[in-house]
Amino acid sequence: MVFHVARCDDMPFDDQSFDVITACMAYHHFDNKLGFASEAARVIKPGGMLYIADPRLPWLIRKTMNGALRLLRIAGEFVTPQEMAERFGAIGFTNAGVATDAYAQVVKLRRL
Repeated sequence: MVFHVARCDDMPFDDQSFDVITACMAYHHFDNKLGFASEAARVIKPGGMLYIADPRLPWLIRKTMNGALRLLRIAGEFVTPQEMAERFGAIGFTNAGVATDAYAQVVKLRRL
């Protein structure tokens, strides 16, 4: 088994080298979400899947947390599944569904 330590927006992998990528409770911490989306599009094979599990926060808590993070200059942002799907849609993914419970949301994105 081989482990790599790398930034989410600069992955040390060949183009189209993965069928599936998961980001589990980390996406809200990524300081370069667009860079991650671009890298995911690069390393996932066409038809491959990206699963992003992140906290599911009510509107008021999400807006308050995002405001506090900006004010404190801490990298991070909590987004809705719809916002995530729109961002990744611009990079070559399509929304393949969302699963939610009281705490988490899993956004399923298919690489076109």
